[in-house]
Amino acid sequence: MPASPTALDASRPEAPRRTVGRRVFVGGAVATSVWSAPTVAGFGRVAAAASSCSSLENVALGKATTMSSGPWPGLPAEKGVNGNTSGAMSADRNGFHTWQELNAWWEVDLGGIFDIAEVRLWNRGDCCQSRIQNVAIDLDGVSAGVAWGTIGRPTIVPLTTVSRGQVVRLTNGHPASQWFHLAEVEVIGCPA
Repeated sequence: MPASPTALDASRPEAPRRTVGRRVFVGGAVATSVWSAPTVAGFGRVAAAASSCSSLENVALGKATTMSSGPWPGLPAEKGVNGNTSGAMSADRNGFHTWQELNAWWEVDLGGIFDIAEVRLWNRGDCCQSRIQNVAIDLDGVSAGVAWGTIGRPTIVPLTTVSRGQVVRLTNGHPASQWFHLAEVEVIGCPA
């Protein structure tokens, strides 16, 4: 059973009210707080916000990916959307991993326009979780949310309204030069 997820506080002023575009990026932000979401209230808001969707699914699974550098041996960008959330990077070589750099990023091209309700980030479970902090999420180059603090298993970033776009980019906002690695990224939504 995975640990309790953490989520974006949608009431923060930084939370977007509407985002329309072709790309979703997650990138460098400065942390101020994290709140734990064992109550998973975000799921209710997400389901209500995604009224244009008859059902929500992971629309990133198996889609085209790229990242700012790397890959670390055996951990290319495409392993971030293979459906494996185990987090055992060292043991089963699952997930993506960049080189150490400032504002390292990873992105997925969904191959078309989708209504996106939330992004779920699965950090590795075997070590080094603190390397991934304050992950910014951009949709077609427009800020769509931030996962404040250290990323968990999973960290759920609900978008305050259904956002429409094609490319989701995540940027590691760790204040120091750092590697960027996640076991899995799930973009939850439906075709537009």
